[in-house]
Amino acid sequence: MKTYDRIKIILENRPETRNSDKRLIWYFWMEEGLATSFQMFYADFAKATSPESIRRARQKIQQLHPELGPTSELIKKRRGVKSATKGTFVYREDNGQGVFI
Repeated sequence: MKTYDRIKIILENRPETRNSDKRLIWYFWMEEGLATSFQMFYADFAKATSPESIRRARQKIQQLHPELGPTSELIKKRRGVKSATKGTFVYREDNGQGVFI
């Protein structure tokens, strides 16, 4: 089964993973048999699916299936702000005295 499909199943069956990438990653690794409830060994971590791959798949699933989106209003708000400010940056100049203005 593909990573995408496995993550979709986790999001459907465990709503708490919709708000936390860390929790989603841990459940994903538990399904792979690499993590137990409390620990993961380095040798297992080395062969585990990348956390970034899991996060990107979750993001794509939640774009295509809004019903699997975050359940917490705070998380929805934070992700909305982060998405709205994506690609922007603040430029500051040094005033010559080591102070940025």
